[in-house]
Amino acid sequence: MNHELQLITKNQFGELNYCNGCDCYSLVFSNFIFKFTVDEFETFQNYINDIPMSFWNNSEMMKNKKRRIPIHTKQKNLTLVFNGEEFTKLKALVNGVTKKDEFLSLLDIDYPLHLN
Repeated sequence: MNHELQLITKNQFGELNYCNGCDCYSLVFSNFIFKFTVDEFETFQNYINDIPMSFWNNSEMMKNKKRRIPIHTKQKNLTLVFNGEEFTKLKALVNGVTKKDEFLSLLDIDYPLHLN
């Protein structure tokens, strides 16, 4: 069985791949790796698209938090939290949105820059 991953979309936070051999999706985002069947991925995509980003950004409960947008999981003791930029990039990956001719800015490079 051929397990070659096909890149669907990629940004500075991660990438979304599809494996024909396994008939599954692999989402790498920051330091998380998610593996989904086709049905699980569609459910996750719908769940991400239904999260009201503006509600969480304006929520009094999350007012003093750096990362305000929670994604609840089936595991009761695990909730993933994201800031606005991270959530927007995650949503773009899940929806297959990418800018083909986008160049990286200096802020996109997560590496110490030393000018000599």
